[in-house]
Amino acid sequence: MKLTILYIEDESTIRDKMSKIFKYFFTKVYTAKDGEEAFKIYKENIKNIDLVITDINLPKVNGIDLIKKIKYLNNKQKTYIFSVKNQLNLHDEVYSLGVEHYFSKPNEMKLLLDTIPKFKW
Repeated sequence: MKLTILYIEDESTIRDKMSKIFKYFFTKVYTAKDGEEAFKIYKENIKNIDLVITDINLPKVNGIDLIKKIKYLNNKQKTYIFSVKNQLNLHDEVYSLGVEHYFSKPNEMKLLLDTIPKFKW
């Protein structure tokens, strides 16, 4: 099965590390350093992206606003948030947007990776 991910993370070391890991699960891995770049990539590849995983604290367009823009274009898009624990107060808002999972980094990285093979595509 050919699957594609869009991963958004502003910290280059984390983005590079996670991108390498995601290559074990996905045929194509798109990465972006900010919400603006991510939305551009998403629009160009909307029919091919199976999963979007984003941080919340991003330059230019934050992760919440990015998800809103993506869901406006495709309300069935599968989305995860992988962000720092102090953002947990946003759980209600992100789940109301249709986000499937919210993982705190770095503690729940293994949990995030464990959900990928079980995800219902």
